[in-house]
Amino acid sequence: MKTHMSLLLLSACFLSMPLFTMAQKKTDSPIAGQWQLVALEIPTYEELIRNASPEQKQQYRNEVLTLIRYSSFEFRPDGTYSIYFAGNREEGTWRLDPSLSKLWIRRKEADGSYAEETFIAIEKLEKNEMVLLNDYESGEIIRMKLKHLKK
Repeated sequence: MKTHMSLLLLSACFLSMPLFTMAQKKTDSPIAGQWQLVALEIPTYEELIRNASPEQKQQYRNEVLTLIRYSSFEFRPDGTYSIYFAGNREEGTWRLDPSLSKLWIRRKEADGSYAEETFIAIEKLEKNEMVLLNDYESGEIIRMKLKHLKK
């Protein structure tokens, strides 16, 4: 009886280890926490202002600064995220590719369902800085530099 109970406890501990390890990986993830957008590169805009007047260039810079100022990202340890970008809020689930080169996300739709999983490429990932490359439908790649605020 004692041996049977010991085996049962040992089995329960062994079976629960993967669950603990998975939760620990999210918490220890290098992207878990709050991030602030600090730089934004949009190739289309840069091409448009190349030959623009000084006033138009200043208007562009102001628009980009406004986007940066009001954009933030939060990746929670439970695998959910919130992104505030260009006055819009997006929520969903996230997971980090084992190679740390892709951030997989599933956007939550208005009806509560989830969109198909897509990824954002990670160009750089350090303790306090991350650079994401977002590929839009047009084929344009937007570079977003983020600063880690807190876990």
